[in-house]
Amino acid sequence: MDAEMKIFIYSIFLSSTLIPTGICFSQEPQKIINVKCATCHGSHGIAKGAGVPHIAGQPESYLKEQLEKYKSGKRQHQIMSIIAGQLSDDEITKLASWYSKIKIKIVE
Repeated sequence: MDAEMKIFIYSIFLSSTLIPTGICFSQEPQKIINVKCATCHGSHGIAKGAGVPHIAGQPESYLKEQLEKYKSGKRQHQIMSIIAGQLSDDEITKLASWYSKIKIKIVE
Protein backbone atom coordinates (compact mmCIF):
# COMPACT_ATOMS: atom_id res chain seq x y z
CA MET A 1 0.00 0.00 0.00
CA ASP A 2 1.52 3.34 -0.99
CA ALA A 3 1.90 6.30 1.37
CA GLU A 4 -0.99 8.30 -0.13
CA MET A 5 -3.40 5.38 0.32
CA LYS A 6 -2.28 4.90 3.94
CA ILE A 7 -2.86 8.58 4.67
CA PHE A 8 -6.28 8.40 3.01
CA ILE A 9 -7.30 5.32 5.00
CA TYR A 10 -6.06 6.71 8.31
CA SER A 11 -7.83 10.03 7.73
CA ILE A 12 -11.09 8.17 7.09
CA PHE A 13 -10.61 6.14 10.23
CA LEU A 14 -9.77 9.13 12.39
CA SER A 15 -12.70 11.18 11.14
CA SER A 16 -15.09 8.29 11.77
CA THR A 17 -13.99 7.99 15.39
CA LEU A 18 -14.80 11.63 16.13
CA ILE A 19 -18.53 11.14 15.72
CA PRO A 20 -20.32 10.30 18.98
CA THR A 21 -21.69 6.79 18.70
CA GLY A 22 -24.85 7.62 20.62
CA ILE A 23 -25.86 10.07 17.93
CA CYS A 24 -25.07 8.24 14.71
CA PHE A 25 -25.75 4.67 15.78
CA SER A 26 -29.24 5.31 17.06
CA GLN A 27 -30.25 6.19 13.50
CA GLU A 28 -31.35 3.96 10.64
CA PRO A 29 -28.78 1.85 8.73
CA GLN A 30 -28.27 4.51 6.05
CA LYS A 31 -26.99 6.94 8.68
CA ILE A 32 -24.47 4.36 9.92
CA ILE A 33 -23.46 3.59 6.34
CA ASN A 34 -22.86 7.25 5.52
CA VAL A 35 -20.61 7.66 8.56
CA LYS A 36 -18.82 4.31 8.83
CA CYS A 37 -19.08 2.37 5.57
CA ALA A 38 -19.57 4.53 2.49
CA THR A 39 -16.10 6.02 2.26
CA CYS A 40 -14.58 2.64 1.41
CA HIS A 41 -17.50 0.37 0.46
CA GLY A 42 -19.71 3.02 -1.12
CA SER A 43 -23.23 3.84 0.04
CA HIS A 44 -24.55 1.07 -2.20
CA GLY A 45 -21.89 -1.53 -1.41
CA ILE A 46 -19.69 -0.98 -4.46
CA ALA A 47 -16.12 -0.45 -3.27
CA LYS A 48 -14.35 2.78 -4.07
CA GLY A 49 -10.76 1.59 -3.92
CA ALA A 50 -8.42 -1.26 -4.69
CA GLY A 51 -8.31 -3.96 -2.05
CA VAL A 52 -11.76 -3.08 -0.70
CA PRO A 53 -14.45 -5.70 -1.34
CA HIS A 54 -17.81 -5.01 -2.90
CA ILE A 55 -20.43 -6.01 -0.32
CA ALA A 56 -23.67 -5.25 -2.17
CA GLY A 57 -25.82 -8.33 -2.60
CA GLN A 58 -23.67 -10.54 -0.39
CA PRO A 59 -25.69 -12.98 1.73
CA GLU A 60 -26.90 -11.44 4.97
CA SER A 61 -25.51 -14.31 7.04
CA TYR A 62 -22.06 -13.88 5.48
CA LEU A 63 -21.96 -10.12 6.09
CA LYS A 64 -23.16 -10.52 9.66
CA GLU A 65 -20.63 -13.26 10.36
CA GLN A 66 -17.74 -11.21 8.99
CA LEU A 67 -18.69 -8.10 10.98
CA GLU A 68 -19.01 -10.22 14.13
CA LYS A 69 -15.57 -11.74 13.48
CA TYR A 70 -14.03 -8.28 13.08
CA LYS A 71 -15.76 -7.14 16.27
CA SER A 72 -14.59 -10.16 18.30
CA GLY A 73 -11.06 -10.13 16.91
CA LYS A 74 -11.39 -13.51 15.16
CA ARG A 75 -10.77 -11.67 11.89
CA GLN A 76 -8.24 -8.85 11.78
CA HIS A 77 -8.03 -5.69 9.70
CA GLN A 78 -6.55 -2.43 10.90
CA ILE A 79 -9.67 -0.42 10.05
CA MET A 80 -12.55 -2.92 9.94
CA SER A 81 -11.72 -4.33 13.37
CA ILE A 82 -12.07 -0.89 14.93
CA ILE A 83 -15.20 0.10 13.01
CA ALA A 84 -16.96 -3.21 13.72
CA GLY A 85 -15.93 -2.91 17.36
CA GLN A 86 -17.98 0.28 17.56
CA LEU A 87 -21.16 -1.40 16.27
CA SER A 88 -23.82 -2.97 18.47
CA ASP A 89 -25.15 -6.43 17.62
CA ASP A 90 -28.38 -4.81 16.42
CA GLU A 91 -26.48 -2.43 14.14
CA ILE A 92 -24.49 -5.31 12.66
CA THR A 93 -27.75 -7.13 11.94
CA LYS A 94 -29.27 -4.04 10.30
CA LEU A 95 -26.19 -3.35 8.17
CA ALA A 96 -25.94 -6.96 7.00
CA SER A 97 -29.62 -6.95 6.11
CA TRP A 98 -29.44 -3.63 4.25
CA TYR A 99 -26.39 -4.49 2.13
CA SER A 100 -27.69 -7.99 1.38
CA LYS A 101 -30.89 -6.58 -0.12
CA ILE A 102 -29.10 -4.42 -2.68
CA LYS A 103 -29.71 -5.84 -6.14
CA ILE A 104 -26.65 -6.03 -8.33
CA LYS A 105 -26.55 -6.40 -12.08
CA ILE A 106 -23.79 -8.39 -13.72
CA VAL A 107 -22.71 -6.92 -17.04
CA GLU A 108 -20.61 -8.98 -19.40
